[in-house]
Amino acid sequence: LPDRQGRVWSRVLGLYLGTWGGEYLDQTARWLRFFDPTGSLVLTGREAGYAAAAAAQAEADAAKAELDRLRAELDRLRGQTPPTTP
Repeated sequence: LPDRQGRVWSRVLGLYLGTWGGEYLDQTARWLRFFDPTGSLVLTGREAGYAAAAAAQAEADAAKAELDRLRAELDRLRGQTPPTTP
């Protein structure tokens, strides 16, 4: 029997099977998808790759911002530029 979200549990797979509305393969529709035991959508390989790339880009952006901040602080300590307020 379906749960409150309309998903059906598979003991064999250890996953729920349910519908998900969104874009997949450049098509926006309601898709039959797997959900883990916590109810989170199980990502396709492509989706997982995009998520990993986005996380890596965010981490790189944060590292660049921190590097810029530290360089500015080093310059200020060396007396090259006046202090700035955040």
